[in-house]
Amino acid sequence: MSVLRSGCDLRVRYALLTLALLAAAGAVSAQERTPPPTPRAAVFAFMEPQETPDRLIGRRASDAVWTALEAQSPWELVDPGWLLRLCESEEARPPFAVGYLQMLGHRADAPLAVTGSVESFTVNRDRGVAQVTLSVELVETLGGTRIARSRGVASARRESGEVLGQAVDRALMEAGADAVRDLTSFDPLSAVVVATLPDGRVMMDGPREDRIRPGSKLLIYRRTRTGAEAIGTVDVKTSRLTALHAEPIAGEDFRQGDRGVVVAR
Repeated sequence: MSVLRSGCDLRVRYALLTLALLAAAGAVSAQERTPPPTPRAAVFAFMEPQETPDRLIGRRASDAVWTALEAQSPWELVDPGWLLRLCESEEARPPFAVGYLQMLGHRADAPLAVTGSVESFTVNRDRGVAQVTLSVELVETLGGTRIARSRGVASARRESGEVLGQAVDRALMEAGADAVRDLTSFDPLSAVVVATLPDGRVMMDGPREDRIRPGSKLLIYRRTRTGAEAIGTVDVKTSRLTALHAEPIAGEDFRQGDRGVVVAR
């Protein structure tokens, strides 16, 4: 009799476990059908060269990058005028320390910060030529880690009837677009957290067709009553078909159903 009862208990436990796994799979499938959250990014004023004929070149450079991101980025951008006033109220100026980027990113509800510097800026007034090199960095503001870097290089010649400043603006716009193309050269794919393994790695269920490659950085969101909240960032280490294993960069206690969005490659 005890043997029969034991066998019945095992069958019940197996049935309950099967139902739990099916429910988890259904939850993940439902998450995959829901459009992923759109990351929010703040573009900060760039650091200027020590010697420059234009003291606003750093701000003009960040405006050029903001314009390029608005045209081709998968992110929502913080209003640059609002961000400038916020930085002024906090007396924060480039180069921004990591702590400032985290604090300002939190105030702006932006888990991503775009910052950088004007590496070089030269103007040949006789020839009417402006040359610019920009260095751009992407920082996740939850943990303060730099997750991507790019560079943009461009030159522009003053055209007939133009002032030299117009050539400078064109060079900045072209350099900004060059840097942004490199910074955002990834597909904004998403994956759903399945489990956190005992060694701390995060196992994720990726896209059915396109693979998320190792080295990709994903911003992890958790759904709330009012929308979705960014809770961390992970770095994909291995990719086997649609199964991903990633290591946390920022955040912890990731749960089944949390959604990750690729923000860097």
